[in-house]
Amino acid sequence: MEEFEKALKLQPDMSSIRFDYANLLADKQRYDDAINQYKEYLNIHTNNSIAFLNLGIIYEKLGDYNSAIEMLEKGRVVAPKDLEIQKELAKSYHLIKQYDKAISFYDNLIANDPDNPELLLNKGIAFHAQKKYVEAIDLYKLAIERDKYNETIKDYLLKAYMSQGDSYFEDGSYRKAVTSYENALSMDKENPLIYINIANSYDKLGSKSKSVEYYEKAMEIAPENGDVLSSYAQTLTKNDKPEEAQSVYEKAIAVNNPDDDEKFNYYSSLGDTYYKNKNYNAALIEYKKA
Repeated sequence: MEEFEKALKLQPDMSSIRFDYANLLADKQRYDDAINQYKEYLNIHTNNSIAFLNLGIIYEKLGDYNSAIEMLEKGRVVAPKDLEIQKELAKSYHLIKQYDKAISFYDNLIANDPDNPELLLNKGIAFHAQKKYVEAIDLYKLAIERDKYNETIKDYLLKAYMSQGDSYFEDGSYRKAVTSYENALSMDKENPLIYINIANSYDKLGSKSKSVEYYEKAMEIAPENGDVLSSYAQTLTKNDKPEEAQSVYEKAIAVNNPDDDEKFNYYSSLGDTYYKNKNYNAALIEYKKA
């Protein structure tokens, strides 16, 4: 470090020394100093794409993505076919949520490297963020074909199926929601939330027996999960099984130990089950708790 500083004092116009010094400062994580040295260098060598690339990467590490994009775009003007610059631009645009611009860079990068699972994954994530789940799922599947043992990609695919199912459910497309959730279930058969989501979808479709079937599967996996218990109890209540619902609610309360904000829902629902069983005194006790 001292040698570079001495050399620059003796020969301040020796730009090759300044560039190497900037690289060293960046490696040492002295980012502010590195930025200053790169900018001094670029005052003379305005067409050095590597300096612009290095500056962009430093700004990314500092979380200043707008400055990163500014430097990287200048580098792209100098070297329009530089794939490393395009990769960093895709990353920065992605992180500031300008997904269309990120996707345009991913497209070009994938055209040059179609078997790169990381690029396929990142493009899929950008589509996922835009709620374009079909496109995201297709890309995740392609990425898995290229890297069959990548658990990160599989996790994103699972999340995409779940997000797609949630979107269909919110739109009232309950049959499609079931399909999406079942795709998720094929990847993670031990996740009680997926069974609950399928159960809720069947409930909306009016298929009470299927709804109860999936709630019971969730109960088998997570018998002490308060959310599973309370959801199952609600379904039993709607299906005119108040005695069963009552016992499940009681267990849910014991497991969850609900806070003040949750108590109303728990105790009022439990009170409803007692009321349906014509146990009015017990119902009144629970309503008072709520």
